Amino acid sequence: ELVEFYSKHIEDKKIRNSNFVDISVSDIIEKAKENNGCVITPHPYGPAFTGIMNHIKNKRLDMNVFDDVHGVEAINGGDLKFNNKKATILALNLGKVITGGTDGHNLYELGKVVTYANAETKEDFIEALHNKENFVIGKELDIIRKATAQGMKLPSQLNKTPQMMKQHLRYSKHVIV
Repeated sequence: ELVEFYSKHIEDKKIRNSNFVDISVSDIIEKAKENNGCVITPHPYGPAFTGIMNHIKNKRLDMNVFDDVHGVEAINGGDLKFNNKKATILALNLGKVITGGTDGHNLYELGKVVTYANAETKEDFIEALHNKENFVIGKELDIIRKATAQGMKLPSQLNKTPQMMKQHLRYSKHVIV
């Protein structure tokens, strides 16, 4: 189902040689809801343009975006503990389900943080999330492992550098203005 969703709604919106898409957050959320998706905002306090709270702070989005979000990734293995604490408080204040993930880009990172629910099927798992009947287990990587993981991503990102620089500059312009 996820592959079908990606093919139908995301793939043709990808910007060439990048991880970016030419579709708004609101449109992605709407398409996910239309397809019975469970919308979780990842690493909300992540760095630069990767964290949704940065877009809210810079008035590119407003807090209403959370009206259509089911949950918040409160523990991200690749993020800083400080950001994860803020994400947990955000989820609790908004009354959203709390999830966790590794944000892994290599085998070492995978499985360091998991979201668990007593579920036999993926449908049961999603229902458990909707009912807040899940648990998050794990913790952030230490700073050395984070630096190593980020360094391992670099070679695969080199061909995307021009687009990423453009995105960073676009984001920086909104921060400065």
